[in-house]
Amino acid sequence: KANGTTLGADNGMGVAMAMALAEDKTIEHGPQTLLFTVREEIGLKGAEEIDPNILVHENKRDKPVIVVNCDSEFGADLLCVGCAGAQDVSARFELADAREDMPEGYIGVRVDLTGLPGGHSGIEIHEGRGNAIQLLNALLTETKLMFSGIKLININSSPDAKRNVIPSSVSFEIAVPIENLEIIKATMKGFLDALKAMPSHVNDKLCIYENMVTSPEFLKDIALHTTSMPVDKPRVVNDRTRDCIMAAIGNICNLSTEAQGGFMGGVITSSNLGIARHLRDTDTLELGVLARSAKNDELKRRTKAIAQIFHDNGAQTEISAGYEGWLEPEDSAATKLATEAVRSATGKEAQTFPVHAGL
Repeated sequence: KANGTTLGADNGMGVAMAMALAEDKTIEHGPQTLLFTVREEIGLKGAEEIDPNILVHENKRDKPVIVVNCDSEFGADLLCVGCAGAQDVSARFELADAREDMPEGYIGVRVDLTGLPGGHSGIEIHEGRGNAIQLLNALLTETKLMFSGIKLININSSPDAKRNVIPSSVSFEIAVPIENLEIIKATMKGFLDALKAMPSHVNDKLCIYENMVTSPEFLKDIALHTTSMPVDKPRVVNDRTRDCIMAAIGNICNLSTEAQGGFMGGVITSSNLGIARHLRDTDTLELGVLARSAKNDELKRRTKAIAQIFHDNGAQTEISAGYEGWLEPEDSAATKLATEAVRSATGKEAQTFPVHAGL
């Protein structure tokens, strides 16, 4: 689940399970084919290249094949019968022409937000674990309302940030008047302390938007660090571009997670701003959002809404081809066979569900 582990370990377990089944001569089974794909975690890229003709019986091409996907880590009595579709939306803010000299009397400061739990951007997106990029952006937005002279230099999520992982840390490089440095640091810390003490509901005053953080449990290890930058004065982003970048991040956060409740939250549609990366060679800020939905029409609407937010704030925007969701009918031969297998092996009735992730 991306909590301090290698993303994709569930895929590895599936491969190991399939290989073990093939090698164990004590297990009786009919003819089977093992199919392995690559680059699953970056958008099912390997699966896209599969030739459908290999998914048929060699001598009975009119007879359908039942495909069992082993990309899972759920209980033996839980059957995943579908997944959400997904698309990536990327934005690029070209900063070179938006740079200006740092004003006299200013100092560069790196602000690091750390300690959030992270997690999978699909199956844990509904838990309100907190998105580090959006959270620090919100705290700085509130601070900027009190101290209008705050300048933006760069934004960087962690070097190993992934599109499908809720970011647990982020760094904002800002510039502030030297005379206001300590009070600005104290103000940001005050906002964070108030956030950590909040009850389990949304706090509009702190600009913590819907579904951003819904439980203090996820804030117990959160920390804010400020470090003065080297003496060499970095060039700052002009105020207009700064406001556009921060507004885009804030408005992406305002796109709520749609859920109907039930197992794993019953999430229908979600967005995860997983990447904020400054590319120094081109002086470009790259933001990456992964949108998911169990409804293909809603997925298109969500990705268009995200792209529009970026476009309205002056970014170059690109939407990936992505992939559609799917749902196996409850009365299909595969579902019936799997349900019977679960009952026979565990003595339990299988619980079927679609997963808010890619399979």
